[in-house]
Amino acid sequence: MMAPISPQTLDAMLVERAFIENPYPTYAILRAHDPVHESEAWGAWLLTRLEVCGDGMQVPEAVWGGDGVL
Repeated sequence: MMAPISPQTLDAMLVERAFIENPYPTYAILRAHDPVHESEAWGAWLLTRLEVCGDGMQVPEAVWGGDGVL
């Protein structure tokens, strides 16, 4: 099992030069550690697994709260 990575560390990875040059290793880490990641650095949510995106489209309550806020 992989050691947990803090949301702050994941966010820092999203603004590193290495991410800009090749984002795929960071995407793999996000999928493994936090597939629904709230990024303060980007001011957005990152959904990194297809099934999570599909859940959000088919059953919004599965991803978003009843108030429409993720």
